[in-house]
Amino acid sequence: MKTKIYTSTGRLKAFLAGLFFLATIIPLAVQSQSLTLLSPNGGENWLQGSSCTISWEYTGGSTIGLIEYSEDGGQYWNYLDYIYGLDTVSSFTFQNYLYPTTQAKIRISDYNNPGIADESDNVFTITEPPVYIYTPYEGNFYYRTSPVYISWYSDSIFI
Repeated sequence: MKTKIYTSTGRLKAFLAGLFFLATIIPLAVQSQSLTLLSPNGGENWLQGSSCTISWEYTGGSTIGLIEYSEDGGQYWNYLDYIYGLDTVSSFTFQNYLYPTTQAKIRISDYNNPGIADESDNVFTITEPPVYIYTPYEGNFYYRTSPVYISWYSDSIFI
């Protein structure tokens, strides 16, 4: 029976050879991450109560995204929503009930790595609609000869 005796130098060489072999068959994919907010990026006018879309471009593998908004140009941020499965170019559409402001900004970030983030380059505006209609409600039925009562409110239209 033959036995091999390794000295400490021999063991180190064998260990390094094994690591080199593993590195060649198991490539370590380190993917750089970047996140760019495409819109809103400044100058837009969002109407309160309407559908609004936030869009972005992301590279770096699927993760959880966090969307926040600011009413004061980015000094304070408020939670808007989480995006599960944040990946590539995508968008998020929501019913806008944010407070009216001329200093709105949106920020999107990787929830697990907050250093990967982007925000609106400039402020945008959220305005109130000129008229709020309370009644008739969507889905109400009316007969041709029956009266229809309209209930509404406006800060800017006076009759």
